[in-house]
Amino acid sequence: MANKKKQTALIGCGWFGRAHARNLDNLSNLIAACDVNEEVANSVASTYNARAYTDYQKMLDEEEIDAVNVVTPPKYIPKIALECAKKGVDVLMEKPCALKLSELDSLRDYEDSVRFMPGFLELFNPVVDELKEQVGSIGEIMAINSSRIGLYPKRNWGIGVMMDLGVHDVYLHRELARLIYNDTTVVEVSSMLRYMSSEEKYEDAIFVLLKFHKMVTCITANWITPSKARWLTLAGSDASIEVDFITGTIKRIWGENLKGDYPRSVEKLIIPLRREEPLKREISSFLYDKTPPLDLQDAHEVLKTTLKALHQI
Repeated sequence: MANKKKQTALIGCGWFGRAHARNLDNLSNLIAACDVNEEVANSVASTYNARAYTDYQKMLDEEEIDAVNVVTPPKYIPKIALECAKKGVDVLMEKPCALKLSELDSLRDYEDSVRFMPGFLELFNPVVDELKEQVGSIGEIMAINSSRIGLYPKRNWGIGVMMDLGVHDVYLHRELARLIYNDTTVVEVSSMLRYMSSEEKYEDAIFVLLKFHKMVTCITANWITPSKARWLTLAGSDASIEVDFITGTIKRIWGENLKGDYPRSVEKLIIPLRREEPLKREISSFLYDKTPPLDLQDAHEVLKTTLKALHQI
């Protein structure tokens, strides 16, 4: 990390915004916190000895800020990011970074002068580092499957489960395709959506197939099942890997004596030695990496795939 800490601000002080604030305070000089709810803004600002705002434009005009984390409902993120960019401020945009591709395209004029980074949190999970280490040892990859199950959210963001949960697996599958085949192009998307509400406005469950040039992957997500799960499985010709993002563990499974009289499966549980918080790693990368690992084009490609799964493009 650079010796000089950056001057940062937070826009959006809800439950996840508070996690951003805690890490921004640890990694930088958090000087301002903004939320339309004055009480919430004051609460976060007072916790970290920052100044509180309810108008982000006023904050941008009055403060000397190097970087901003935008943790608002997704429909507001592109406009806020654009105003930050006009001030020369780098922007970390929480997922989903926008609801329309045109909203992201409006930021293109500034991508050479400021840093835009999408908040693809799971890529900074230490368990993903371990997964990457294991991928080359399981033979030819036959299938990638992932599932995210969560309780129905209390917030009203105007999005369904794909934008809320499934998007994580879109960027994870792209990263695995890059790692295995050096190609992240999704050539075809097919999906089925399920609605539990009579309004059928936002999907509650989704089943997605992503066709890359050399493999097909599967994503399922729902917030109907009364439990919580975050897992991903890679099936290889020599072994398979099961990742549990909640426990932060990997299970490697292979067979022995497969052609003999007593074939059996063998399992090995792997717990990554590095247990650093993914959000802290993500924010540190955004603030201080010479070249951030993600950019506006990554945000665009992930959103495009997500919208195709929702039959919106």
